[in-house]
Amino acid sequence: MSLPLRDPATCHYDQISLGEVMLRLDPGEGRIRTARQFSAWEGGGEYNTSRALRKCFGLRTAVCTALVDNEVGHLIEDLIMQGGVDRHQFHRARIRHSRCFRQPRSRTHGRLPTQAG
Repeated sequence: MSLPLRDPATCHYDQISLGEVMLRLDPGEGRIRTARQFSAWEGGGEYNTSRALRKCFGLRTAVCTALVDNEVGHLIEDLIMQGGVDRHQFHRARIRHSRCFRQPRSRTHGRLPTQAG
């Protein structure tokens, strides 16, 4: 059984990843609990694949994802551009916050402790 593939000359991209792009806050040598400064890195399995194929093999890659429309989303977009991955497949979410600024969820997934179970 053979897999029919299109001629690469007819494709805009060599590879497209579908999935989330995360922002990693790295405290360096210190511990998160006592850190006052962090380095920011983009990452995520799908994105890492696109970036590695672009950097190592020079392939034309893109990531299809949604980014929150605030300063954190713009930072992630800038990091993706620096990685050489095409960013034109983004969807800008109209929400003005990201998950990291909400109230932390407990293991009950938003239910009151009396409702868990």
